[in-house]
Amino acid sequence: MVEERLKLEPDVQKILQCIDNKRNFLLSGGAGSGKTYSLVQVICQAIAENPTAKVACMTYTNAAVKEIEERVNHTNLNVSTIHDFLWNNIKHFQKELKSAIIALANDEGSKISIDEDNLLPADFFDDCEEGIQYKEYLKLKEGIISHDELLIIANYLFEKYPKLNTIVKDKYQFIFIDEYQDTNKAVVDIFLNHFKKSKKQNIIGFFGDAMQSIYDDGIGNLDEYKGNTVIEVKKAKNRRNPRKVIDLANRLRTDGIEQEPSDDKNAPNMVDGQVKEGNILFIHSLNEDISAVKQYLTENHSWKFENAQETKELNLTHNLIADKAGFRALMDIYDSDPVLRLKSDILNKIKYNKKNNKPEIEIAQNDSFDVVVDKFQLKNRQKQLKKDILLQDPKSAELYNQLKDKPFSDVRKIYLTKDALIDDKKQDEEDKNKKGSKRDNLIKHLFKIQNNIVFI
Repeated sequence: MVEERLKLEPDVQKILQCIDNKRNFLLSGGAGSGKTYSLVQVICQAIAENPTAKVACMTYTNAAVKEIEERVNHTNLNVSTIHDFLWNNIKHFQKELKSAIIALANDEGSKISIDEDNLLPADFFDDCEEGIQYKEYLKLKEGIISHDELLIIANYLFEKYPKLNTIVKDKYQFIFIDEYQDTNKAVVDIFLNHFKKSKKQNIIGFFGDAMQSIYDDGIGNLDEYKGNTVIEVKKAKNRRNPRKVIDLANRLRTDGIEQEPSDDKNAPNMVDGQVKEGNILFIHSLNEDISAVKQYLTENHSWKFENAQETKELNLTHNLIADKAGFRALMDIYDSDPVLRLKSDILNKIKYNKKNNKPEIEIAQNDSFDVVVDKFQLKNRQKQLKKDILLQDPKSAELYNQLKDKPFSDVRKIYLTKDALIDDKKQDEEDKNKKGSKRDNLIKHLFKIQNNIVFI
């Protein structure tokens, strides 16, 4: 085993030393450093040195799950998304699940709500024949939870029932989380705080890059855990990028990681034993029209924008993606609905008043949407009533009139987001939608129509 370890990367050897010392660890590394490569090495070595141990590896997307499964094929390894991992470990505890949802729904500070006007009785879910289920969609009254609710409920259960921590730790000697920076804080809380309630021993390992955090609800970094709870191993070698890109990235980083080219002659960024130098060119446009930029790159640098293999184009906003993919009209529907934006402004005002101990505006059980809008009298920066501005546009007025007489308690539950246009947890085009997908039902329906057209 010693000889095998010496053949591994120095960073992997440091991680294995953490495992020997029964310490949780964090592998931090920038883009191109080969974190997934190291993850695979750690998994393989952990299984080789502990033949009877079970290893759980979690990541954010099903695409990443598939990639790891293809690299490591072993019966001791369970690869899944974080949501599937949590659900598989709590789904059999139906009595506790029902109690947890009821307790959370009756807690005003919780993000789970079923009946905002009445407390739920202890037997609320007794008639659910199939018990609590985890689906793509949310129907809490029928015992169906979805993506966001699962994380909240799982955190509650692991906190309330210490034996659950023991069960999971006893099942998996190693738990590794890939792309940890986008992992929800509630999940990290389970593994690094609630797990401490169990005397069972296991190792939690995190792999990722705090500076590549994308999602607002992700943990971002593990700074509060470093040193005592988690030992950090920094991965400095870069296996993918040419030298100039590495140098640029080092100027942008603020976390103390200073990357350098890999000394592995077989690394993708090496040619004849030397690291590629590469080129960096910054061009900008004063408006959204980048056709002149494309023309310049085509004429002066031989870029071929029609060849997706040679030229990659990154669009950082949903608005840009909508134009490129041809769903601008749908984007506008989801992103610019003035009525739902007014509803969101009211909800934000309610949260603001509660947070800052401001007088709350009373909302009666039977108040219509229109009545509540008039109670709040929301104005823009020019001191104009937002409702008046909305009604000046015939189309917006028509939408408003469709909702104005409906109970505010119903209108407040309407939720549309542009993320629902593109979100889907699929490994590839042939897969069905995975559990936890937030893709909107309308979009799912349109895809079904598209598939039927193709089949015909």
